[in-house]
Amino acid sequence: MPMLDAFLVLIKEVPATFWGVFAGSFFSLAGVVISNRASDKRMGRQFLNERELRNRDRDLALRKEVYLSVAEAVHAGFLMLGTFSNLALSQEKLTEGWLDRSPAIAKLQLIANEETMRRVVDVVSELTTIILELTVKRVPLALQRENLAFLEKQTSGFEQERDRWIEMMKVYNLAGLPDQKRWDMIQYQFKFEEKRISEADARKIEGNASLYANTLEFQRVCLSESRRLHGLIIPALVAMRQELGIPTDIVILSDIFKNSQNRQRAASTKFLEDAENYFSTIQPTVNETHL
Repeated sequence: MPMLDAFLVLIKEVPATFWGVFAGSFFSLAGVVISNRASDKRMGRQFLNERELRNRDRDLALRKEVYLSVAEAVHAGFLMLGTFSNLALSQEKLTEGWLDRSPAIAKLQLIANEETMRRVVDVVSELTTIILELTVKRVPLALQRENLAFLEKQTSGFEQERDRWIEMMKVYNLAGLPDQKRWDMIQYQFKFEEKRISEADARKIEGNASLYANTLEFQRVCLSESRRLHGLIIPALVAMRQELGIPTDIVILSDIFKNSQNRQRAASTKFLEDAENYFSTIQPTVNETHL
């Protein structure tokens, strides 16, 4: 094996310093490889962590956007109940704010957990039920108000006709023509219009009194329904805050809402009492006028 013998002889002739350099280079290269592998693993873990954080941030940002919209929609629905007794507003205008914001609740189904979804659905379901119930009770009041508006317009027409006959009286007197039949006819028409005006005024007074009393009662119902809905809103807000990672003390938050509700209840109760006291003072006058 001449080639093997020659190779061994060649190895023996290599200086020892070369082997030292070779060994040192080998171990240095091995250290670099090991270091690079460790660095690659650290960078891989860091990349995964950063990607997870970015995904978490995007998810949190999306939840914040959706939940803020849902909170606005729920608040708009709650405020709507407070204005339900305002008969000057049409049904479309009354529910406009709620209907404009309620589509945000549909987005909740894609990101909310089961607890949050259940709490919000409880609020929406109860609010929908309340809206339907109050609408049924509001319609007769709205019709009563429209009838009074028509009666007001009709009375205005009676007054114009009466004023026309007054002008004819003036013309007759200025003409100085002794026409008793014409004068009697003018007076008859004038008294006829006066009677129609008097009767219409009596109906308006009675109708306004009835509408005032019915509206007060309806407003009491609206406030009662608002308080009932308020009790469902608190758990929904707590669930959304917890999902967003906002520190939430349920006891403190409940106390805040309860204190606010108590102040609103006291203010609304006083308003209704003052309104009823006012109505009781004018009611005898209304009855006397009607009689």
